[in-house]
Amino acid sequence: MMRARALLSAAAIMEKLACLVAAMFVAACGSSSSNDDKGSSTSPTEPVGCAATTKSLCEHACACGSGGKCVIAYVTDGGAAITEEHDSLADCENFYSFLVCGNASTAKDYEAPGCGAAVASASCVTASSKAGVSFPPVCHASK
Repeated sequence: MMRARALLSAAAIMEKLACLVAAMFVAACGSSSSNDDKGSSTSPTEPVGCAATTKSLCEHACACGSGGKCVIAYVTDGGAAITEEHDSLADCENFYSFLVCGNASTAKDYEAPGCGAAVASASCVTASSKAGVSFPPVCHASK
């Protein structure tokens, strides 16, 4: 009788252990945060401040550019223009992520009041024989 009770207890423990392992396996397999069918991350946060403004700037630069290039045109009051060219949206975003938003003294220009809205409504222009987006002067707050 004692031996039968010990076997039942061992079987019950093994059953519970198997259920625990199965539950851990299911939890581990279901915790992926990628979204492969849409090709994007399921990150719950969108960029803010400098990152949001420069992301929008790069998207506009690519939409206005031609030949797959992303062009930003800096047009002076006198009509002179300097253009900045990136080979892709990723190149543009990386440039601004590291060299602009990664530096507090330059990031503040893109966080200036009205800069985000000005970038969102920036128009496409042709400057120095290149199609691109016109950089809003309001985004040069510290200059």
